[in-house]
Amino acid sequence: MASLQASLRAQVLHPYLDLPTLIGDVNRLVYESSPSAFFASLFYAEYEPASRKLQYVNAGHNPPIVVRPGPKSCELFLLRPDAVPIGMFADAHFESTRFQLEKNDILVAYTDGITEASNPAGDLWGLQKLESLLRSCDSMAPSEVVERILSEVSEFAHGEPQRDDVTLVVMKVQKGCEV
Repeated sequence: MASLQASLRAQVLHPYLDLPTLIGDVNRLVYESSPSAFFASLFYAEYEPASRKLQYVNAGHNPPIVVRPGPKSCELFLLRPDAVPIGMFADAHFESTRFQLEKNDILVAYTDGITEASNPAGDLWGLQKLESLLRSCDSMAPSEVVERILSEVSEFAHGEPQRDDVTLVVMKVQKGCEV
């Protein structure tokens, strides 16, 4: 993980042409500097507030979810992985994807410690429970969404120990950044 973080930080400091080149260079550095069979998932995104465009590469990571409030219900968009994890193959190819965000969209990025939290019976919390919860979060602030997810996961786990890292990033597109 340290190799991935250091490689990403070093590459972001240099000018690059596009996200696939950036992530390809990070992949090569991690592959060359890590023990064999080391790999890590990565979701890397750049957001342009003026146009509300999100450009990203998802290299094997859990699909971040965009929650789009609607008049009667929320629409969910999963930003699915389209590449292998970082460090798996020296010559891996990465593509970037663009997603047009709209005002009041909520982006939720999470690690598998959220969806793979288990209860005493060994059941996993799962993506379906996360999606169901997010459908009711359309009017919440990002901090409230984080609190609600963590609370629901903790309640579900009912005292079971955490088995994996839990990372959660939530952002909401606000008015005022238009072109």
